[in-house]
Amino acid sequence: MSRYPDDILRIESADLDLAGDEIKHLPIYAGVRVAGRSPVEKRGDRLAVTLAAFGTRRKHTIRARRVTFATGAAYCLDCQKCKKPRKRLFLVETTTVPIEFSFRCKECTSIGDPS
Repeated sequence: MSRYPDDILRIESADLDLAGDEIKHLPIYAGVRVAGRSPVEKRGDRLAVTLAAFGTRRKHTIRARRVTFATGAAYCLDCQKCKKPRKRLFLVETTTVPIEFSFRCKECTSIGDPS
């Protein structure tokens, strides 16, 4: 069972660890399942993610960088709000009129809060 709700879309940096620089499509997760795949353009340390399968052509630019830990190195994705490196980012609504979305970390959203 997933720790995350099925109605919130997310991306995970582990997919970059598997595909590396050759990534063309990024899985978008909802709960434990893959909800779709989005085309990705990689330019340096930036990923341009287009959520075409979800009804929008807007490109979300996310910084993806390799971070070195004591046990090795792995990709991390920078939150579009706090700019901290994270293993997963969630697609959340940031404004209502007009409706805008951005990829944010768990700490910058209300995911997991009891309220």
